[in-house]
Amino acid sequence: MGLVGRRRGAAVFAAAATAVALMQIVLLVMPTGAQQSNGTSRVVPAEGYCSMYGICAHRSDGKVLNCANSTKAVKLWVSPGSQTADEKQYFDSHLAPFYRIEQLVLATSASDQSEAPTIVNDNNLKLLFQIQKKIDDLRANYSGSVVSLADICLKPLNTDCATQSVLQYFQLDPKNYEDLGIDHAKFCFQHYSSDVTCLSTFQSPVDPSTVLGGFPGSNFTEASAFVITYPVNNKVEKTGQENEKAMAWERAYINLVKEEILPMVLAQNLTLSFSSESSIKDELHRESTADAITIVISYIVMFAYISFTLGDRPSRFSSLFVSSKDVHGPILGYRAVKFIVIAVFVGFAFASIGYFNDLEKYLKVGPPLYFVVKDFNYSSASENTNQICSINQCNSNSLLNEIARQSLSPETSYIAKPAASWLDDFLVWMSPEAFGCCRKFVSGNYCPPDDQPPCCEKDSGSCNPNGVCSNCTTCFLHSDLHNGRPSTTQFKEKLPWFLDALPSSDCSKGGKGAYSTSLDLSGYENGIIQASAFRTYHTPLNKQADYVNSMRAARDFSSQMSKDLQMQIFPYSVFYIFFEQYLSVWKTAIMNICVCLGTVFIVCFVVTSSLWASTIILIVLAMIVLDLMGVMAVLGIQLNAISIVNLVMSIGIAVEFCVHITHAFMTCIGDRENRARQALSTMGASVFSGITLTKLVGVIVLRFAKSEVFVVYYFQMYLALVLIGFLHGLIFLPVVLSLCGPPEKTMKPIEQSQTPPSNEQT
Repeated sequence: MGLVGRRRGAAVFAAAATAVALMQIVLLVMPTGAQQSNGTSRVVPAEGYCSMYGICAHRSDGKVLNCANSTKAVKLWVSPGSQTADEKQYFDSHLAPFYRIEQLVLATSASDQSEAPTIVNDNNLKLLFQIQKKIDDLRANYSGSVVSLADICLKPLNTDCATQSVLQYFQLDPKNYEDLGIDHAKFCFQHYSSDVTCLSTFQSPVDPSTVLGGFPGSNFTEASAFVITYPVNNKVEKTGQENEKAMAWERAYINLVKEEILPMVLAQNLTLSFSSESSIKDELHRESTADAITIVISYIVMFAYISFTLGDRPSRFSSLFVSSKDVHGPILGYRAVKFIVIAVFVGFAFASIGYFNDLEKYLKVGPPLYFVVKDFNYSSASENTNQICSINQCNSNSLLNEIARQSLSPETSYIAKPAASWLDDFLVWMSPEAFGCCRKFVSGNYCPPDDQPPCCEKDSGSCNPNGVCSNCTTCFLHSDLHNGRPSTTQFKEKLPWFLDALPSSDCSKGGKGAYSTSLDLSGYENGIIQASAFRTYHTPLNKQADYVNSMRAARDFSSQMSKDLQMQIFPYSVFYIFFEQYLSVWKTAIMNICVCLGTVFIVCFVVTSSLWASTIILIVLAMIVLDLMGVMAVLGIQLNAISIVNLVMSIGIAVEFCVHITHAFMTCIGDRENRARQALSTMGASVFSGITLTKLVGVIVLRFAKSEVFVVYYFQMYLALVLIGFLHGLIFLPVVLSLCGPPEKTMKPIEQSQTPPSNEQT
């Protein structure tokens, strides 16, 4: 029964692992959105669970963090023509898109001097049953019809929802809990796959690591969080209406959680976090309009400031800076001060070179990894079958054998275990040795195992309610097969039988549930299976570098196998679509920054006609960019598509802090020391009031934006840019110019080129 349960739950465990991994992944790669909560929330010590699962969390500031995944959000991270986008589209259209995920996390609170207490107690389990009843009773209205969770949920065996919850150890039945008590849950934590009383309502074992959180090692009884996951069927969106039914329920689910479940949880002194597949889509729509007022105010403040400074009344800040030049300029003239300024600014620049985003995250379960084979030729004339399988008589260097070898080196391959193979199980299922599996009536119709009553022959009115099928024989004798392999016709005829066969004690190799979405049978009658997936798991991925390296390793392995086997093979996991940009993020960033710096250098050279001055401006701009990246490291801002755009734009903005001072320096007369002071006197106030303060007042307004996208990527980054640019332009650059600035720009006076006026005219 343990083996049967594990096979029945293979796809469901993949869904749970996907939920855990996917919810964390989105937090790593996506800018966090925020919306106001109408309820009052407590400080959430479970923010660690938000980091772990990437879910929607009530925070102490009253905001709700929505971090759930949506296919619409994918367009923010990859172009439609990218390799990963093409592979995702192929996977979704030929096999099946990943399930929609609805998730709840209940957690205990840690005191100031102690860890969070265990959540596994009688009161909390009873609360969980109350919440489950509200979820089961929830009804949504869609186009005049009523939608419940049972209408949209994933049902591996077409009976019960594949809900992942600690309550499954009691088959979601409170009466079973009253009879068995909490000790049964603790028993199932250790025997979830071997004891029949621990099986779920859909007859699958429930791994405690997918329904509990915050436990040390394997001490599940010390868990401080319940994780409840509801996998919902997902459909490939072509018209945008395919998932509207599920989305209607998801919106009702979100309202239920906020209005009813949250007060229940808070009353128990617990914290609640939740997610919904619709969260990010709704959040993106909200963010597109929520901060429009903030942006308008930002522009109004900037224009108001400009109008004030350009009016008749002089700017106090400008006057303050002009009056302070007698202090600022001379101080920078001291040799010791120059040395300190150069050392500090150059030191910060070199320190910033070590920038790399190293967000450490906690993850218990590695995300599923699929190796997808295109156009698998199963005909007898092809060697594809032996090039893929891993049972007897398969090639030693077959795809599945090589995956198993890669799993022996998880630290470099990031593959945790050998792949589950529908092909291996199908070949075993139809072999004569598996006499309880592939069976047929005398008429040639499929005959189910004896332990799956009633025994009914297809297209026949006769049924044996006792369960034992008479007149059934194995599908094949050894003599019917060629070297243990089926012919093209045998393969074609029996594959649908296998995929429709339920696993049981008499035959644990049935493919229904475990492999229902592992291959595309469209047109397979011609001897070609267009898409075939073999599922394994990545190792636990704890940080951004792990996700990127695991994706790179899987691609390298697939590329090598495609070359060796002369087949089309590619890897696919749910997080690839978000991390493809990171495979070349540094290359992209460096290339764009270098192109921008080079362009600015050329323009400066054309305008100033000075290679010397243009080089100094180039160096200062490069230091500003490096320092900005260093600030990103300190603030935890990732290097991604948004931040790269900001870095490139920062070069154009930073030019204003440098070029005016440099040009003034070149037009002043005297030695370098005096010219640097004159440049500060003539242009310093303009740079301070006209550039620094103008941008500063506009950027500060963004701090009050509701969207954390604006707060992180615009307020924080642009505030850092303004301050860094100001310091480089008015402190570092004058020192550099006073030490090694270009010679003064000699120009012929205008009056010398004209005829001097006669004395008579005066």
